[in-house]
Amino acid sequence: MLIILGAIDGPTLMAKLQAIEDTDNQIVTLLTSLVNQSAADGQILAAQLTNLTAQQQKENELMSAMTDAVTALTNQVTANTTVEGSALVLIQGIAAQITAAAGNPAQVTALASQLKTSADALAAAVAANTPVAPAPPTA
Repeated sequence: MLIILGAIDGPTLMAKLQAIEDTDNQIVTLLTSLVNQSAADGQILAAQLTNLTAQQQKENELMSAMTDAVTALTNQVTANTTVEGSALVLIQGIAAQITAAAGNPAQVTALASQLKTSADALAAAVAANTPVAPAPPTA
């Protein structure tokens, strides 16, 4: 290297050294810009991650509410099916009792009385478990 430098005069050498220094400065500027851009990108990614995490939390809450609603609906369907099955057995039993009592007026009268008592109890239960309609809005 000294041999090459020895063949270059002072002003040329200074110009080449200045060119090298300028190139070094450009490299430092580019690296600084890259670091700054990376930091900005990191901030953008952090903000996006925060937004995605919040959205996922909302979706989890919604899924939990939907699961609760499906569970409540399943329980209500089971309860209705049980009640409806019991009503079907009752109606079929009544039909069989009426058929069996068709030739005996006393049995028909007793069965009618039993049905009235059951109907009254059922009507009272329905009334007791029916929510009161809200009052109409006043103008």
